[in-house]
Amino acid sequence: MPESPRRFSKPVAAYALGSVAGLALVSNTASAQQVVGSDLCGTPLADTINFAAPLFVGLLMIASAILAYILHNAAAFPKDPQSVESVKNWRNRATFSAVTTPLFAVVIQLLIQSTGVGLAECVNIIPFF
Repeated sequence: MPESPRRFSKPVAAYALGSVAGLALVSNTASAQQVVGSDLCGTPLADTINFAAPLFVGLLMIASAILAYILHNAAAFPKDPQSVESVKNWRNRATFSAVTTPLFAVVIQLLIQSTGVGLAECVNIIPFF
């Protein structure tokens, strides 16, 4: 004989009540996490990040662009085709670095903003912006 469904009504009700209580606990925790990181705004740590990160990205971008220009001109001097190809490979790598460095900075900034912490409002790592 099949068992009656009434026999399981109390554990199911307790499970449903526990799920609702757990959901309320999780939603309160999630709402409290939205302000995480806003305490860092205006502190020396946030100022250091705002100064050092764009400086590093900007210097890397400018230095790799200058290196790509120098290597582009240097590729004209060697007579050996293998040496020319080697210099061109280094030139291409430097050019790739000059182009992708600010793009990576934008992606990292978007990643910081997507976390939902308050730190994204006071930290900017994109140079020249």
